Amino acid sequence: MSKRDDRLVIWPVYFDADRTRTGGRAVSKSDAVHKPTVNEVHVAAMELNLEPTVEREKRYPSLWWDDMGRVLVRRRGPKTALLRDLARTIRRIRG
Repeated sequence: MSKRDDRLVIWPVYFDADRTRTGGRAVSKSDAVHKPTVNEVHVAAMELNLEPTVEREKRYPSLWWDDMGRVLVRRRGPKTALLRDLARTIRRIRG
């Protein structure tokens, strides 16, 4: 992935309610879920028409021992707003 690519990297840890902000969570506690998976992020991104691409072999740098994977999505506005929309979609999917 090049710097000029119009894709954003989305890690499942961004939505993990068990993590702190410094531990990787990027959304508010009220929008976060417990133990999010790359599949949930992928489904939520598909629902938001973000053209997701899953890279299962990738590892979040601070958690290099955990092969959680990541999702690349099309850039659409600010990343924080996109993460909030994804988090709310994941929560809705979980019911």
